[in-house]
This record gives sequence, structure tokens and C-alpha cells, in this order.
Amino acid sequence: IPIGQKDLINKQAFRFWNRTIDRAVEEKAKAIVLEIDTPGGLAFDTRDIVTDKLSKVDLPLISWVKREALSAGALIAFSTERIHMSEGTTIGSAGIINGTGQEIEKVTRAKLESAFEASFRPVLKKRGHRLDVLQAMMFVDEDEERSFGSVTVRKGGLLNLTASEAVEVVDGKPLLAAGVMNSLEEVLKIEKLDEFEVIRPKPTGFEAFAWWVAAISPLLIALGLGAAYLEFKAPGFGLFGFISLSIFAVFFFGNSVAGNLAGYELMAMFLLGVALIVLEIFVLPGLVAGIVGAMLVMGSLWLAMADRV
Repeated sequence: IPIGQKDLINKQAFRFWNRTIDRAVEEKAKAIVLEIDTPGGLAFDTRDIVTDKLSKVDLPLISWVKREALSAGALIAFSTERIHMSEGTTIGSAGIINGTGQEIEKVTRAKLESAFEASFRPVLKKRGHRLDVLQAMMFVDEDEERSFGSVTVRKGGLLNLTASEAVEVVDGKPLLAAGVMNSLEEVLKIEKLDEFEVIRPKPTGFEAFAWWVAAISPLLIALGLGAAYLEFKAPGFGLFGFISLSIFAVFFFGNSVAGNLAGYELMAMFLLGVALIVLEIFVLPGLVAGIVGAMLVMGSLWLAMADRV
């Protein structure tokens, strides 16, 4: 299962992985290999798939760091039994950050870090990884340096291991990674899986379409509203009206397939809002219908993009 550069910031990818893992279990796969190359992504979604899905898989679960496993990517790797890394790759720097770029308040950060550590402790115990390594990757220590074999984490820093450092033997076992493997074929061979067929799951056509629509939903809204505005400025119903309705049809359908709240109810809410705006412009001027209609339109568009869960 490839976990690429932008996958961990895409909620649709998490749904796809959940279904793929279920399929692997149902079809009695010999093992699941996660091919990781990511700078990170959504913290809570990553925690949930690790604790609710990956940590409960009874199949052999292996990760191969193809280029980098940073932040949430490192957390994914910790959920597997064995970690292999390509030469020159890195893993770590898993501190929690605010998606807005603002500094997280001290007490809030302490609560988040405590909750995440508690969630991952059973996972690490089951998979046999060192808790202190994960802690050094996630939590900053402003007072003391921390040492892991030949690697020293400076005060105020986070642990990030190269492939050669991750396989260093400390206290009788590798610090983190089981070996340095430069290709998936090498990983499969060392894991005695090279005689089996390798299946690389891909999203279906509708899933890929839904991912695309969900990713550009704000642009679709802007284009749809722009076309609607041009239609209102022109007499009768014409080309821009058709374009606007087509764009919003794609918007609602795509977000519905993607598993967001978009559905018949929100589409009806949207159309009711449009009808009230038209009523305000052409029949009953007086602001009330237009304001209510605008609120319904914007509310339905915003809710349509919200994750169903």
C-alpha cells in the first residue's frame, strides 16, 4: 500500500486504506507492506487509523521507508511489526503542530501530547518498538539532551534518524529499523514474501473522481457562484446558468461519493436557497428572502465538504 507525499493530508486516502486493509484481511493476504514516502499529514486521522485499524491487523504488517517517513509518516511506521529503510532515508520529527501555523498553547500541547502518547503505548508494546524513541520524536525537552546510540538530540530538538542510525544495535536490538533495503523486492525477499503475488491497490474510477472533487471543492464553489452571478446579470436562462448548475452538480456528487455530508438533503437546501435568492431579485425585493437564501446556499456548500464521521 503506497503512502505518498500528499496522501496523509487527504481524508479520502484514509477511507481507501481502511477498505483496502479490510479486503486484505478478508482475502487472507500473506502480509501487508506499507511503502512510505511522506513528510506527514493529519495527526488525528493518522492516530485513528493506527489505533483502530493497523494495530488490530493480525496479518504480518511491514513498512518500507522509500524516501522519508516524517511526522505522521513516522507514526504510521511505528504501527508495523518491522521497519525497513532505504539507504539515506530518514524517519522522525513527529511533533504535533497547529495546522494554522500558530503556536499551540502550553496546556493544550501538554494535553494533546499526553493523549497521543497514551494512544500509542499499547501499539508500541504490541509491535515491540521502543517508547523512548517515539517520545524523542514527538516531544521537545528544553532542559536536557537525549542520546540514542550514536545520535544525540539537542535541547529543544526532536529525534530524526537516518537509515544507518535506525538499524544501530542498542541494548541488544536495533534502535528502530530491522534493516536497510533499497527496493521493495529486497524487502519481500528478506521477509520471505518474494514468492507471492504483489497487489498494489488503486482507487476505483469513482473514488479517484471523488478525491479530485474534494480537493478542488473551494475552486468549484467559486466558479459556480461566478457563473451564477453572470447568469443573474443576463436576461432569461442561458449558458452561464447551465454551467453553474453543472458545476454544483459535480460538487455535490463528488463530495457525496467521497463520504462527506453532501447528499439529497443538502442539495435540496442549496436549491431552496437559490430559489429564495431568485425570488428576492425578481419577485419580492426586501432583503429577507435574499439573506435567508444566501445563508442556505453558503451553509449547504460548507456542510457538503464536511467529513461524515
